[in-house]
Amino acid sequence: MSSAPDINGAVQRLFGSPDWDAFEKIAFDYFDQSVSNFSAHATFFEYFTPQWRQFCLIGNLTAAMDMWNKVVTIARKWEKATGGRIHKGTPFYFWGGTAILNGNIDMGFILIHEALNEDMFGESCGEVSAEKLPAWCFVTLEHEKQEQYWKSLVNTLSIFLDDRISDYNRTCNMALDRTRFKSKFLEQKALRETTFFFVYSLWKFKHYLNVTQGFDGSSFSILFQLDAVLNLYTVLEELLKGYYGNDKMLYALIEDFSKAHNLGMTECPAGANDKRIDLARKRFETDPNSAISEFLSYSVADHTPVQISLSVARLLRNAAAHSIRSYPALQGRASDLLQIALNAVFIVVELGA
Repeated sequence: MSSAPDINGAVQRLFGSPDWDAFEKIAFDYFDQSVSNFSAHATFFEYFTPQWRQFCLIGNLTAAMDMWNKVVTIARKWEKATGGRIHKGTPFYFWGGTAILNGNIDMGFILIHEALNEDMFGESCGEVSAEKLPAWCFVTLEHEKQEQYWKSLVNTLSIFLDDRISDYNRTCNMALDRTRFKSKFLEQKALRETTFFFVYSLWKFKHYLNVTQGFDGSSFSILFQLDAVLNLYTVLEELLKGYYGNDKMLYALIEDFSKAHNLGMTECPAGANDKRIDLARKRFETDPNSAISEFLSYSVADHTPVQISLSVARLLRNAAAHSIRSYPALQGRASDLLQIALNAVFIVVELGA
């Protein structure tokens, strides 16, 4: 066997006088000699991190992402040509975080998910558990591990989540904290995809709040809010299906949850002929904008904030999923809309098994 190619030297030359075609040949030779050697694959990609950091330091995030794109393309070409598999968790992780830093939340999470898939593949081959590697640490908001490069991003979202949990505790008179939220939801291996979608959705809404300040009153902006909140209600439904089965709609799932935890949503308030969960629906059908204002202010007679948060879940979910309609009552209330959707998720996580 010939000696291993000097990848570090090749990378240095690449950024002195770019010749990606020449580098590709050297990379192929390296991969030929490191089949199924995931440690060697990680070393290969790590040689690119100094240049990537340099691009980030000077604010050229586009060049930083383009570099990882080219590197991953070379690895995929080798895989296609040989039928082999290269562990590409490292470039996907750094590339994904860079995209999020650049404001491209969708692309960033696609890439982080690819990194997680790579880590899960490695785990299936006897390598380190995916739960101990950076991609999963990113998703579960784990900032203490030394290998978690994107601590700043994780901390940013963790603070945002903490503020939302505090708001939930004040409004609903509950006692949730991030540690418990992580242990009961984010860190549950069986809920990996649901967890990933929740964290993505939270990032998406946070980014929306940042970039639309002063512009959240337009009809299209309100449609965007509803689209973003739909994701959170999808998470809510998945959590409830884990308790009560996949064959039920959100309305029935919330009824089951209310009965299991004595929340009173299937009971009729004094003087009423309808259950609380149905009163919210009728109020929404009669005058949706007034109803929305009442919901977001938690000012519905004979309803606690917990009952309101759960009762409106299917109403707002259906409003987002089944029609293109802008509700004037949502103008300037994107943060409140996010909160009432998160409250429903927090309630199910806190009270659920």
